[in-house]
Amino acid sequence: MAGTVIQGFDFGIAEQPDFFGGVAQPKFTLADHLARCDECTGANEAVLFDHRAIQHDGAHANQDGVFNRAGMDDGLVADGDIAADAGGKPAALGVGAVVADVYHRAILDIGAVANTDEIDIATHHRERPDGHIVAQHHVTDHGTHRIHENTLAKRRCDGAIRSNVHGLDSSPRTTTLPRMDNFTDTQPSELAPTLQRLRNNWQASKPDYRQRMDDLERLRHALKQRMDEMVEAIARDFGHRAKAETRIADGMTVLNDIDHLRKHLRKWMQPTRVGVGWRFLPARAQVRPMPLGVVGVIAPWNYPVNLALIPLATALAAGNHVYLKPSEHTPHTARFLRSLLAEAIAPGRVAVATGGADIGAAFAGLPFDHLVFTGSTAVGRKVMAAAAAHLTPLTLELGGKSPALIAADYPIEQAAARIATGKWFNCGQTCIAPDYVLVHHEQRGALVKALRDEVVARYGENLTNLDDYTRIINAGQYNRLKGYLDDAKTRNIERVTLAGHADPAQRLLPPTLLLDPGDDALIMQEEIFGPLLPIKSYRHLDEAIAYINAHDRPLALYPFSHNKATVEKILHDTLAGGVSVNDTLFHFAIGNLPFGGVGPSGMGAYHGRAGFDAMSKQLPVFWQTRRSGGDLLKPPYGKAKWLIDLIVR
Repeated sequence: MAGTVIQGFDFGIAEQPDFFGGVAQPKFTLADHLARCDECTGANEAVLFDHRAIQHDGAHANQDGVFNRAGMDDGLVADGDIAADAGGKPAALGVGAVVADVYHRAILDIGAVANTDEIDIATHHRERPDGHIVAQHHVTDHGTHRIHENTLAKRRCDGAIRSNVHGLDSSPRTTTLPRMDNFTDTQPSELAPTLQRLRNNWQASKPDYRQRMDDLERLRHALKQRMDEMVEAIARDFGHRAKAETRIADGMTVLNDIDHLRKHLRKWMQPTRVGVGWRFLPARAQVRPMPLGVVGVIAPWNYPVNLALIPLATALAAGNHVYLKPSEHTPHTARFLRSLLAEAIAPGRVAVATGGADIGAAFAGLPFDHLVFTGSTAVGRKVMAAAAAHLTPLTLELGGKSPALIAADYPIEQAAARIATGKWFNCGQTCIAPDYVLVHHEQRGALVKALRDEVVARYGENLTNLDDYTRIINAGQYNRLKGYLDDAKTRNIERVTLAGHADPAQRLLPPTLLLDPGDDALIMQEEIFGPLLPIKSYRHLDEAIAYINAHDRPLALYPFSHNKATVEKILHDTLAGGVSVNDTLFHFAIGNLPFGGVGPSGMGAYHGRAGFDAMSKQLPVFWQTRRSGGDLLKPPYGKAKWLIDLIVR
């Protein structure tokens, strides 16, 4: 087959060529049985029907005239051999190979780093590929023949093989192909075995300090190197998402948390000595943070990398293995996460399950050692019910209606600027975005004007700066938000569009204020999760505080005042999951602050030390000495009356 190129794909599946004299690789079942190996015989040596058609991965394929079908056994291992069954019977995995008429020395050498971003292919015989080749499979085309695009579709994969064929030159030539991902959603039957495999691997080799630090460093490096790919994946899921917002919210936050974990991990892992009290001296005691086992993470769609990787990294830092379920509403990001984690972390320590609501429900019901869920309160209740069957410990990061309370002393323009950032970042699709604003009735008009000025300055009077304005994630969410506006219209609630106009085709919904809606309005009954912002007036601070306390405890609270006594009063009289004073959102990004809700807005907390502790068992250990007064505390108690009188006082 002179004049051809052998091409490598991460998970490419080759099909039979349409001509005799072409080459096709073995058809592997979609499983974790991808062997990095060369198919070869000696030069010009045919493979007989009952001989081994595949040899050790260190071999070089330089055959021509290989033409017979050979059965395979099932000895597929990560770095090992695939041997032909002596009787020619295919293995249970259904692996079979037809190799015919291979141009000698035109096969790529194998032994490369897996899961790289690009695949470089050498096209000249005897030339090795550039550095980081992925060569788990090779596909050879003859002349202008192409791999049929329905090859992967037959296996229910979203991707299709794309094949470019180049002729051999007299000098070395390299072509770079885009990464190929053979992406198949997880089947329900795969969930429990995968969890058990993760648990068995953890039990066999619990990660020590060095392993944890290495995993975190590799994850950080991989994410940093593939930041642009992450931005593109999230943008495709949203239709459009401001690149800067993705880099900040899904990039910077994860890198920041990993840095914080690595900085403090050694100290956090150390046992803490605790006093035993004089009655138990000279014994001693300590608390040891011990990994739990396998932590499940169910991530939402609004910050699909941030809210997947921060709990995942925290669980790894605590010495656990992790099973991640990304949101089905962000499929491109789910593919990115699966690829990223396959590159950064050994598959025995991390796994990714993908699929729809059925997979999510089954995933929540697995017997994890700890489960982290981020999402709506309604779904959180279902997750908690599913976890209850196994008494799985939970960290629930939910939502609710997070208020901003502007005291009369605070400058309206500055409050508007900071509330605008918190509200319209990611188009309001943030669990801790200000859900409504409480402002003194005399300042309501000034606040509306200040918010309009902020929106126009940021996005243009007609939303001309659409590059920095994120779209609503999908049609369902768009229609839900549009329903709030329609409901407000029927109730004669004043609506103020701050810039631009709605465009359902783009899922573009402009920043909109709703002035003094009643609690019967739909927008005041549910978390908004969009660019709509109710403004409610109050006459006295106590009235505003009473309104907050009359509703579910929020995930976040944003008091605005330069008067310390006023701020302390608000903090004393209310309770929320977290607080940013005179700003919004930023308490989430501080690694030393625990993040979590209270009641309907969540359960438990993570980030930094709080997350490490939540995903560890704080194991109490009591060390008794060789001689102890406790040895005397046994019947007949009369002999130890003096000791009992001493300690019971």
